[in-house]
Amino acid sequence: MAAPPRASGAQTATELTATAKVFWSPDSRHFVIVDRENSSTMDSSIYDAEGRVVLEISPEQSDKQLRQLATGHFYVEAQRFPGADTVRVAAFGHTDEAPIRCFRFIYSVALGGEIRRLSQRVSPATVTACDETSE
Repeated sequence: MAAPPRASGAQTATELTATAKVFWSPDSRHFVIVDRENSSTMDSSIYDAEGRVVLEISPEQSDKQLRQLATGHFYVEAQRFPGADTVRVAAFGHTDEAPIRCFRFIYSVALGGEIRRLSQRVSPATVTACDETSE
């Protein structure tokens, strides 16, 4: 993980397991790593500019409805910083046991850990699959 544009040098923030994306906060004080560990999971974490974990984003810990659904393929994808201290996050996926349900929840997550649900959608799987993506 490279240091922010204004800092010198580079350092490793974390070891990635598969594919990942990284983006900076508008003020370059924080960055997010979205790590797609495998075909059934994705995690997102917020780091400070020195590479220390500030927050591992886990909306299922505070949202009972999401926790009940997040038993199969489950993805937590930080999408963007609408402001310097808030990240928009999509939690989506599908259950693995019949009846298979698809779900997509959108949250606003503050760097202090406060999580606010913005929207939710739960639907049965179609013949071809779930259409729930992070958008």
